[in-house]
Amino acid sequence: SLMSHLKRNILLLYPSRHPINQGPSILPGETRIFLGESCNMDEKDVEACWDAVKDAVWAEDTVFQAIQNDEAVEHTFQKHGRKLYHMYSSPRSLWPQNQYCINIECPYVKANKNLKLQQVSELNGILYTVSMGSIAVRIYQMTCEGCKIVYHPDYFVKKDPDTNEHSRHYYDATMPLDVLQVAKHHFVETALSRMSRNHMLYGATSAGNCAKVYMRMHSRTACIPSKWTVQASLCSDYVYDAFKILSLLGYHHSRGTHLSIPQTIDQACRFDAEMSRVNEEIRKHGQPDINHLCEKCVRTVVDNGKGIV
Repeated sequence: SLMSHLKRNILLLYPSRHPINQGPSILPGETRIFLGESCNMDEKDVEACWDAVKDAVWAEDTVFQAIQNDEAVEHTFQKHGRKLYHMYSSPRSLWPQNQYCINIECPYVKANKNLKLQQVSELNGILYTVSMGSIAVRIYQMTCEGCKIVYHPDYFVKKDPDTNEHSRHYYDATMPLDVLQVAKHHFVETALSRMSRNHMLYGATSAGNCAKVYMRMHSRTACIPSKWTVQASLCSDYVYDAFKILSLLGYHHSRGTHLSIPQTIDQACRFDAEMSRVNEEIRKHGQPDINHLCEKCVRTVVDNGKGIV
């Protein structure tokens, strides 16, 4: 369903108190035009169809999801979407995981106001995918008006009231990540990051060669509009950063904690301190058998009456 790709854009046009699971009775004008051109229907027919199926479509019914073809949807958005708004040039949009603030210290949350996130900023980006190569995406960042936390697709940024330092907090294991941000305008699918990590671990493939193989494999399938403001170019730094994030997330999720790193720091150094801390913790506490002693695996040699292990 084309509508499943437009839900959150449509919700932005409605007040913050509008329930996110309730489909609007009237579609925005640009959405009606887009659906009409895509499905070769006039606006009245679009409105009639929406009245009939809006509940199932808004709930993302599994029947509608089963008939969806990624390449066909991509082609539809590129053909018809750009005539209306640049945000419709790509069906894939990267939104924050949550539609409500999750900060328990937020005054809106404390007052149980139940207001959806409404303040948004957007920019063009590139997503490196497993199946479709590099595709154009719209990236959305949403700010809670109550506590000013900024929510990104894979993390949120929060200011420490004591130090005024901003930190990047990745979502925990209850909110699995499909994408990882490796630069301001560039994201990598988590599945692709796992694939690259396995190539590096078990195939002795360098990050640079992982990037080169990927770009060569998908050189003819890149779905990037000609006037898109960001160029697709997967590089070794992106592969390495995705490796770091994926590994650190796995460590924290296995321990029921969440990954937090500095926000206002150069990307090249962003993960260094946390990697050093994790490595030291694993060295000291991460190997439960390090102090194991038994007669089967340890031999005691007696030298001058002293036992030497």
